[in-house]
Amino acid sequence: MFTSLARFVGGGAVRAALGHSVAWFATRLKTHKGMAKRVRVTGKGKLKCSAIGRRHRAQSNNGVKVQRLRKTDYITGADAKTIKGMIRAR
Repeated sequence: MFTSLARFVGGGAVRAALGHSVAWFATRLKTHKGMAKRVRVTGKGKLKCSAIGRRHRAQSNNGVKVQRLRKTDYITGADAKTIKGMIRAR
């Protein structure tokens, strides 16, 4: 039963042969702390972040762009899927 799972978990075949559960020995997937500090997950599962381009050298931007950058930004598409995996969001 565990031999098919053993290929996905490192060293699982040996542990399964000893009678141990393969899932019990699986490594813990840790949250990417740097990404977790920059992104918030909304109630519906969307990823919310602040707009980029506001940290420094903003004096070269015109006023309309600065106003637009004050708004909250949402991450979508393939980037959202990757980041959800990094922060373990469902």
